[in-house]
Amino acid sequence: MVGIPGSSKGCTTCKRRKVGCDLKKPYCARCTNTGRKCEGYVKDWRQRVVETPVKQTADTRIIFQPNGANAFDNQLLSLFWERYIPSTDESISDGSPCEWLQQVISSPSLPDTDALQLSLKALAVTRLGRMNQDDRLALQGQSCYVRALQQLQKALKSDLAVGRDETFVAGYVLALHELFECESLVTSMEAWKKHMTGLEALVSMRGPQKHRSPFGRALLEEFRASLMISCLQDRRNSVLASAKWLARDWDETSNSLHPTIYDKGLVLASLLEEIDKANLSTANDSTLFYFLQRCLGMDTDLDIWYEEFVIRTPSSSYWPTPTVINSNEPGSTLGPRGLPRLSFLNLSIASTTVTFWALKIIISNTIATACSTIFSSTSRRESVASLNAVETTSSLDEVIDNSDPAASLDEVTAKAQRLSNQYNLSQRKDLATSIIRSMPYCLNFNMGLLGPQRAFFALRTALGMLRSNPSPEQKWLKSNHKKLAERYVN
Repeated sequence: MVGIPGSSKGCTTCKRRKVGCDLKKPYCARCTNTGRKCEGYVKDWRQRVVETPVKQTADTRIIFQPNGANAFDNQLLSLFWERYIPSTDESISDGSPCEWLQQVISSPSLPDTDALQLSLKALAVTRLGRMNQDDRLALQGQSCYVRALQQLQKALKSDLAVGRDETFVAGYVLALHELFECESLVTSMEAWKKHMTGLEALVSMRGPQKHRSPFGRALLEEFRASLMISCLQDRRNSVLASAKWLARDWDETSNSLHPTIYDKGLVLASLLEEIDKANLSTANDSTLFYFLQRCLGMDTDLDIWYEEFVIRTPSSSYWPTPTVINSNEPGSTLGPRGLPRLSFLNLSIASTTVTFWALKIIISNTIATACSTIFSSTSRRESVASLNAVETTSSLDEVIDNSDPAASLDEVTAKAQRLSNQYNLSQRKDLATSIIRSMPYCLNFNMGLLGPQRAFFALRTALGMLRSNPSPEQKWLKSNHKKLAERYVN
């Protein structure tokens, strides 16, 4: 079987990637044709005993290692990698689901004093200690984390080391450590956001051209996904939302639409910061309608992006699957409306799709809030003509004729009412329900740690939307959010 050491005749690289090998010698064509280094057909010395657990308990796989601390550390990283990525064939059919981390782990060993080696060891050892309920191993991981922070601080003070890829990777791995391994969710999120802010400054200093290599591009895309979440949570602008970065000069060879969803999210976060600074509750009509126009334009832009995304997907990106999976797994039951769960071609498509739905929820809620502000406003200092600048979709009623200076306040309110009816609570609940129905797939234990990481933003967005509107959906989401937290901490 591909990916199980000793049972496949494929090259070491193909076995690690869990893909079929064409067995050509001395180097397989699958590796050489894709620009990868074929590591040959040396038999992998790692052995493991796998027991199929009935439910998620302590890790039962055993590793036997040769002599030497470096070899043992490499085995720990290898086992962590297996726990991190999805194990299902369909979720890795489009290549490695986490290319940057795979390249880092498969690279030659670095000195134990290096920030990158220590940060990787901290993440792997702490996570494996938690999974196996081994306090000694978890404490060793925390010790590695402290040492990694010290080494990272030294690297950031060095003119030579600060611009290196390994320094950036070390900082991002430590951010993942905060996200996964901190005992308190609040403390974890705060520390993670601090890492994101520091890494954002480091990326800005490096510039787009520094990320044009395949590894640099993969690493930047991973970071942008996390930065988008941080910016949307804090409703703040980012340097990566500027035209310099949105031009994507560092990504001239890629034709994938998956990463461009992060562009949409970063631009939306920038817009939310502007709206907060404008204080719409006291703004005049021109300001209200200006931001309403931008939100509508953003919503239309997102819809156009999604249409292209669906067209490029080789078959249906998702479909209803009535079969109920193992009830011991997070999100295994059907949704509260009795709707079947959703399945996807792979985790990449699932992550992109639920992120799209989450962004739609945020935009819809922002438009509804602007309309509500119009309803409650008692001061109309601008003429209704300012409303006519709003570019609406074909599904909306015709705009008010700006040639009529006598248009009444009732027309302004009526227009806002039509927008409010389109972007209503029911629409946002439908989007949240779609996210709910996707969670059994994303939170399945076969998706490793990467599945919950990719679903975290959409799950939190849906929960936040339903928090002020009690419903069966809210109860279901809270249950899965709790299971998600337990899965990371325990």
